[in-house]
Amino acid sequence: MKNAMLLSFLLSLFAACPPGPVQRAPDGSSDRSVLANVRTTGRISSNRYADLVLDRTGNSYIACFFKAADGRDRISFSKLSPEGVVLWEKGVENRGRATAVAIDREERLWVAGFFEDELAFDDRRLNLPGTHLFLARFTPEGNCRQLIHAQGNGLPFSLHANASGELLMGGIMGSSLTIGEVEWSQSSGTDLGFLASFDRDGRCRWLEPLHAQIYRIESDPAGDFYLTGDYHENLSFRNDSLQTDGPYDNDGFILKVDPAGSRSWLRRFGNRGNLRYGYRSQERGADLAPLPQGGMLVAAQLESRTSSPMSLIGREGPQLELMLMEWTADGQLLQERAFGSAVDEGLVQCLTVDRYGGIWIGGAATGRLELGDRSIDLGKERQSFILHLDAGWQVDTILRARRRQNMLFRAAASQGDRVAFTGHYQDSLTIGSRTIANDGRHGLFFFSPQ
Repeated sequence: MKNAMLLSFLLSLFAACPPGPVQRAPDGSSDRSVLANVRTTGRISSNRYADLVLDRTGNSYIACFFKAADGRDRISFSKLSPEGVVLWEKGVENRGRATAVAIDREERLWVAGFFEDELAFDDRRLNLPGTHLFLARFTPEGNCRQLIHAQGNGLPFSLHANASGELLMGGIMGSSLTIGEVEWSQSSGTDLGFLASFDRDGRCRWLEPLHAQIYRIESDPAGDFYLTGDYHENLSFRNDSLQTDGPYDNDGFILKVDPAGSRSWLRRFGNRGNLRYGYRSQERGADLAPLPQGGMLVAAQLESRTSSPMSLIGREGPQLELMLMEWTADGQLLQERAFGSAVDEGLVQCLTVDRYGGIWIGGAATGRLELGDRSIDLGKERQSFILHLDAGWQVDTILRARRRQNMLFRAAASQGDRVAFTGHYQDSLTIGSRTIANDGRHGLFFFSPQ
């Protein structure tokens, strides 16, 4: 089961308003932008590579992993200054991966991932044969204050802390998973998603299965959690259940649940899929973020509602619509709008909303990208980009990421006047007016447009 879970984790990359009057260069980049190489790694072949949060002073914390010289993955949890300078890095001697990070209002940092056989952060150590899920709490100075592990098969992919410091974790599990005194087991023999709730002291309160891929977890000022992702055919949580329109569908969803797990609602979005030459729709909620005025914004990718069946396999016309959806706290879809469409292939990879209501999106596409009254020809190879939309959801800034070889955005975050992105690249990378190079090697990058 462990090998099957790790195989499912190592998925292909193809599985799936600024503060004040900012001065901008002719290419649209801010003259305060920062682009930095954080560390070098071997080839990246995971679609859950890096996660990112910011503190109130503009420092960034990145959870990820790197491939060492022996070909084994090593944990990396690092702190960067607003200028992109690495201030400290933890976990590099440990085999495994850091996959998610969260920060609460007291700026306590929680990082989740998995390790093989041994794990050590400062003087806190675990020696457990096999692969195990971990959850660790750090101070902003990089000191580990708490280390929690799970028994059984579990891989965490998403983590978020609400206003009260309570945590919600999402991931996949095998036949059984035990966190603290809470246990869940199943006999289906297949991996399935899970949600785990923790109090502010790191004690697991409840653990529930969720037959879905979870891409992001957020919370509102009341402390309730929201998550988005995709599911195939059926999805249930507590008293709610969803079904796709047909057996060829993967639809997106948004789920709201309170920390105690006693109140929740579940909604779906997606269009009916058509089977053509083995094709199945791959619609999903890619990311979500709270809005300053309340409610939750979801960035999604949906099959074009006007596409013919042949266009669904990239033969003609737009294949994907890049969508924004605003949901209220009681589960009402307040508004939705396609902010772009991709002719051949399009991906929404990360989203954040700044304090002024400006929307920042990291994505990638091939062919022609339609953005309202603007069009960008990205060519035959996949190109990455950052879009800024004003509070009225109109695209006003486009930053293209020009790279020699493989590059993708993986996470975005905002805090105060700072917005930041992270991801991976190979050899060299240019975003706006900034360029970094890494001598043909793969690397983790940090970018802040302001």
